[in-house]
Order: sequence, then structure tokens, then C-alpha cells
Amino acid sequence: MSKLAGTGTAGKTAVLACGAAMIVTMEFLPIGLLSLFAVDFSIIPERAGLLIAVFALSAGTVGPVLTLLINRWTAAGALAFCMWVFSAASIVAALWPDFGVMLLVRVIQGALLTPFIAVASAAVAATAATGQGGKAIGQINLGTLAGIVIGVPLAVALTDLLGWHVVFLGVGILTAGVAALIPHTLRNACAPSGDPQSYFRRQVLILRRKPLLLHLAMSGFLFTAMFAAYSYLGVYLEHVVGLTTQGISLALFGFGLAGLAGNWLIAQVVDQHVIAPTLVTTLVLVVATGALAFLGGHKGAALALLIPWGAAHAAAFLACQVRVMSVAQDAPAFAAALNIAIANLGIVMGAILGGFVIRHTGLDAIGIGVAVPGFLVLAIGVCLSRITNANKHVAKRFR
Repeated sequence: MSKLAGTGTAGKTAVLACGAAMIVTMEFLPIGLLSLFAVDFSIIPERAGLLIAVFALSAGTVGPVLTLLINRWTAAGALAFCMWVFSAASIVAALWPDFGVMLLVRVIQGALLTPFIAVASAAVAATAATGQGGKAIGQINLGTLAGIVIGVPLAVALTDLLGWHVVFLGVGILTAGVAALIPHTLRNACAPSGDPQSYFRRQVLILRRKPLLLHLAMSGFLFTAMFAAYSYLGVYLEHVVGLTTQGISLALFGFGLAGLAGNWLIAQVVDQHVIAPTLVTTLVLVVATGALAFLGGHKGAALALLIPWGAAHAAAFLACQVRVMSVAQDAPAFAAALNIAIANLGIVMGAILGGFVIRHTGLDAIGIGVAVPGFLVLAIGVCLSRITNANKHVAKRFR
């Protein structure tokens, strides 16, 4: 994406963060509504769970291809397209309540998540001051966190009062509002120039870079680790810690607030250090979740551990996005899309891994599922750090 003109960076990030919040709210909303969907569509809860899986799988498979295609447009055009289609899909789901239609809507919306976050990240990084690109992406990530911390709980509460059809319709209308604002905040942007075939070839060729593939592997393993535990956090708080539904809601809200702090902290350093922020967040995640196995369900200690866990969980989103984009600066949007894709596949694998661990060791040992992929992240990160340092040493010798 080229340099963008329009409103100031703060205005751009505010509008794009709102778009990210809408998308993430819709991504995770079915987690709180599976029982309701099962009743409304007359299906078993396990089948209703497909609404979560197909979103992530679409983001991980269709999303990068769609990013590659629409990244030829202006940033404003690409982002507005994502929002308009996302809005239409939400409205269709509200007005045509059928499980098959809902599955199709989830596939479409999952595919749109990847290009929206990827292009938005590249757009704000391109217009940020030198050395501030990661911090600007962190502001977009605030929208992601707002969707998790505020959007999902609020949407669940409104569903209880108004019904999910009204909530979906409302999200569709709000998303349309964001779509209408995007051209005014990202004015005068130019699409990439040059022959389309040459452009696509340059983008795809970044997949031949071994360091990039290792960075993507780090993201995949880290998100597997994150969601091996996070996917079952509510169940852990209920059955091991003994919290009521209200208590779980408050605990998850606290987890989200810790995430806001973690996002802010990592944004202060992510522009200066490529690999270290991912290693630190992974280590905190492994230690915090691993310690749960030794608490015996102690309520105070478990709630205290939600603070570092929540901070590391949110920080990982930003650390991975900036890290992958930094090693493919000639194709930042496509690199970001690949990172989002591998992260969503990691979410699916993490949920599977966490379920396997719980079946064989119990909820008390929820952190075991984090440890194995977490240590793989640390191992790859250490290897990449050594390769980077060795390359710097060679470069100095031949100056």
C-alpha cells in the first residue's frame, strides 16, 4: 500500500479500530450464543460449534488469497469493500435465520477478517512517523481488544434482551457506518502501480524466504499455545475455581483489562525489538498458565494469575503482527495476512489441543497444553535471534 492522505493518523486508527472491533465481536459472539443457536436452528450444540470453526478456517485459508487480490486497490477501497460486504452479511443473517445461511455468512465474514486487519495494519504503519509503525498497529489492535472485552459481552447481554436477530442487524448497521467513513479518513490513496502479474509475483515470492516462514511458524505455535488454555478459560473458572456466571463475566472483563495494559506495554517496545517481545510474552504465558496446575483451585491465586495471562495474551497479537511484517517490508499487507491466517489456524489447533489435554489430565492442568507449543515458540525465537545476530556480525566485518 502506498502512502495515504486524509485525516490525521489518530482519525485513521480510530475508524479502523472501530471496524476491527465490529469484526472481532462477530467472530467470538457465537461462543456465548451456541446454546441459543442450537435451540433456534434445532441442532445439537456440537454442530452449532461449526459457526466458530468455519470463521477461523475461512480466515486462515481464503483470507490471504482475498488480501492478495484486493491489495491491488487503494487502501480506502479495499477496507471499505470489506466493511460493506461484512455489513451486508450480518444483515442477511438477521433477516434470513437459517443454519445453512448462517454458515455461509460466517465463511464470508471470516474471509474478510484477514484482509481488513492486514490492509489496515499496513495502512497505518505506512503513515506513522519513523519508528512508530508498531505503535500505530497497536492502536488498531485496541479495536480487536475492545471487541473481545466490550463488544462480545455487550452483544450477549443485548441478545438476552432483544434477540440475536436484532443484534446482528445492529452490527450490520454500525459496520455500514464505518464503511461510509473510511473513504473520508483515507483520501487520495493510490493503488500500487505496475503490471498486475509482476505485482502478484513479487508478493507471492516472499513465501520463499526461510526467515519469514520461521516467523510464521512462531505465530502459529504461539496462537496454538494461547488458545489451548483460553478456549476453556470460562469452563476452568466455573468448575475448578468455582465462580458463578456473574463472577466469570467479571473475571473475563478483568482478563480483558489486563490485555489492554499488555497491548500498551508491548506497543512501547515492539518497534525497537523484533523477536524479544514475542519471547517475553510467550514465557509469561507459559509460566502463568502452567502455575494453575499447582493452585488446587485456589480462587485468589487463580484470579491473580489472570492479570499476567491476560496481558501476555493480548500482547501476543501485536508482537506477532509487527514481527512478521518487519521481515517482509516490501509486502507488508500480504505478510500481515499470512500471519493472521496462521494465527487463526493456530486458534483451531489450540482448541483441539486444549480439549485433548482436558480429557486426559483434567481441567486443573489446563496449562499443559500451553507448554509444548510455547517451548517451540521459544526455541524458534532463539534460533532466529542467533541467525540475526550472526548476520549482523558478518555485515560489520565486510563494511
